[in-house]
Amino acid sequence: MRQVIWEDRNGFSHVSMVRDEDPDSAAAQGIPLGPPDVSSLDWQEVCRQVNNELARTGVLTWQDVIRSQNAVTRIVERVVRHKVLELFRQMDRDTKEAIAHE
Repeated sequence: MRQVIWEDRNGFSHVSMVRDEDPDSAAAQGIPLGPPDVSSLDWQEVCRQVNNELARTGVLTWQDVIRSQNAVTRIVERVVRHKVLELFRQMDRDTKEAIAHE
């Protein structure tokens, strides 16, 4: 078995396992390895959390951004990272559950 990186019709990259003798073009039918489907993120919730953190930390104007150069980066990184990590945890749980039912 070997890993193949492939791109779906929407431009998202995926990694799948295929048999050594299978062509790379068979990757979409191979065993999916990841990454998790980030399109399932609740972007409305991400926007709400970023907005609320900006308000809570007082980053309200361009001058606030200049004064606290890393505030926006920290807020966006924290919110998005948390959501992406949740996707990885869910993918891991789903994989373990599927294995247990085999």
